[in-house]
Amino acid sequence: MNTQSNNIGLKTITALLLTLCFFTVDAQSLYKQGSEKYYYAISVGGISAYGAQCEKTSEFYIGLVIMQYVAVENGWGASSEEQQKRVVSKIIRSDAFKLGANQMKRAGCYKYRQKMQPAVDELWEMIQY
Repeated sequence: MNTQSNNIGLKTITALLLTLCFFTVDAQSLYKQGSEKYYYAISVGGISAYGAQCEKTSEFYIGLVIMQYVAVENGWGASSEEQQKRVVSKIIRSDAFKLGANQMKRAGCYKYRQKMQPAVDELWEMIQY
């Protein structure tokens, strides 16, 4: 995959993550409400809760992990494994992360997967080309 199509793919994944997040008006956060980082942190919370409560081995879950990596890289500029770990350790202390995890728990594994499946399908389609 060339760099230009890779950048377009990452932008598409980013847009899908932001679009698929539940929007809320009352959560306090380390990140300004309505900012990209705020919605990325919500996404990371939902993905983490899904992995903890639902499954960790399917192609769908691997797609979610890749989406989380992209969100952290795009939102915080963290591309190395060490940078990713530092950023995620900060994200998990945020109210936005907790909000995302609670939203996933309330929705349940099946409904969360239904909501996220189109984004994961598009991710796999982009990776194949």
